Amino acid sequence: MEDLVRIGGEVESLTLRTLKLNTVDALPDRERHVALAADVYAYNEDVLEEAVGAADALYVVVEINGLPVLTRGAIFSYYEFTSRTRLTDE
Repeated sequence: MEDLVRIGGEVESLTLRTLKLNTVDALPDRERHVALAADVYAYNEDVLEEAVGAADALYVVVEINGLPVLTRGAIFSYYEFTSRTRLTDE
């Protein structure tokens, strides 16, 4: 478990160094959110959209070395719908 925490911290640190930022708070608000929608198919006037929402916490009890351990991860909500207009981030 400590390895996962350490690796997660290393990935975050590497990402922030690559972006030349000291903290996630330095990111513009628009870039801190992971919710996203995309057009995946269009036919006539209908557009099929797929989207994910914000990351939600997911808690799972797993067995490590014979003991139950509460772990935490992330899960996305998933949406699929049709629309008459294409969605945009603007």
